[in-house]
Amino acid sequence: MKIYLAGQSEEKSYRDEIKNKYHDMFKLIDPMYDEKCLIKNLQSKIMNKELFTENDVDYIVESDKMKILECDYVVAFVEKFSAGTMMEIIFAFERKKTILLIDPLCKFRYEVWIRYHVDQSFNTIDDCFNFLLNEVGKINNI
Repeated sequence: MKIYLAGQSEEKSYRDEIKNKYHDMFKLIDPMYDEKCLIKNLQSKIMNKELFTENDVDYIVESDKMKILECDYVVAFVEKFSAGTMMEIIFAFERKKTILLIDPLCKFRYEVWIRYHVDQSFNTIDDCFNFLLNEVGKINNI
């Protein structure tokens, strides 16, 4: 089962926690990591709030879209608003992907547009991944 980890680019700790706990149970796709290592330079631009070139923008968005298409689930971690994360949710929804929202502050799950586009909301990373482990169990028992 492949899972795309959506969330603000600055949200490294959430991605690290998931990868540390669940890397051996799921194929985790972190859009902030790129096997071609092109993202490393982009990450420093993100952290330094530098402007991206048009080529950077195209690469980031098209790469993320391809990764979402490869996945079975999108897990979106949202502590504060991120236009990019919302676009990833919409893109995944329009491609019939299952979208799971981790909303630790319980402030986004009540937004009408977010509720419409996500399949399930969770308070914690562990709640979300326990749900996914349960789903895997159901699939394996079919």
